[in-house]
Amino acid sequence: MIGDSHYNRIQRLFKRIAKSDIAYKNVKDLTEEDYQEFFIELSKEYAKNTFDKFYSEIKLGLEYAFRKGIIDEFPIDSKVKPRCTKKTKKLLD
Repeated sequence: MIGDSHYNRIQRLFKRIAKSDIAYKNVKDLTEEDYQEFFIELSKEYAKNTFDKFYSEIKLGLEYAFRKGIIDEFPIDSKVKPRCTKKTKKLLD
């Protein structure tokens, strides 16, 4: 069972994926470059913490697909995770 915040994060990730080009391709047809492009987009839109959590969720999903034989290769294994460029806002006390 997952908590509410984890569930909400996955829902936000699904909505974001639906807006990207990777949503219209079969997971077997996605390349390292497709994932890298998507991760670069995410790194520009989200703070580091959120991006890292999204990246981890996608990686877990791909690991599962690889273990189950849905995909033949692990597509993000050789790619370096991009650095986040979105600045976080600091709250004033």
